[in-house]
Amino acid sequence: MVFGEPAYEVEAEDEGARTGGQVSRAAAKPPQSASEGAPSVREAALPAAVITRRRLLGYLSGLLSAAIAAALGLPLARFYVGNAFKPRAARWLRLGPASGVHPNQPALFTVSYVDQDGWRETTARQEVYAVTQNGKDFTVFSNVCTHLGCPIHWDDTRAAFLCPCHGGVFGINGQVLHGPPPKPLTQVRHRLENGDIYINVAA
Repeated sequence: MVFGEPAYEVEAEDEGARTGGQVSRAAAKPPQSASEGAPSVREAALPAAVITRRRLLGYLSGLLSAAIAAALGLPLARFYVGNAFKPRAARWLRLGPASGVHPNQPALFTVSYVDQDGWRETTARQEVYAVTQNGKDFTVFSNVCTHLGCPIHWDDTRAAFLCPCHGGVFGINGQVLHGPPPKPLTQVRHRLENGDIYINVAA
């Protein structure tokens, strides 16, 4: 009789039982899919503190980029817009001596000035008629017809302002006498200073 063989067989059986039990339990457990909240390989390899720091640095980088873009964009916007939203200061332009305007004889004046439109500067030109009936009180009219913006002219024969394009006729006081114009001639703000006539334009 050999002592130890039964013990060997028992140990083998116990080992097989233990191994079989482990295999059966492993086989009975369903595999875990990657979509069930499993972290990515990159995040699983990094501590939580490193991930949080990296996200914070990403946010700070985005804020810094936005600040740089704003710092560069504001000067460009100011360059293109300029002073477009600022109220334009009044500018008074001299027409000429009031003594050169005779009663019931409108006098045509032409003025030129620099017009600031945002960052652009253009030379504007305007024609007006100065009118007086007593040599003391003056009225200044734009020479633009109120119908479609055609230039008008004074006709001595008819004693009226005529529009050659559509037959508009205006009296010496700017009122509509005939034709399609819907309203009188536009009056231009003016003043007398030291015997000269000045008109107001937006600069």
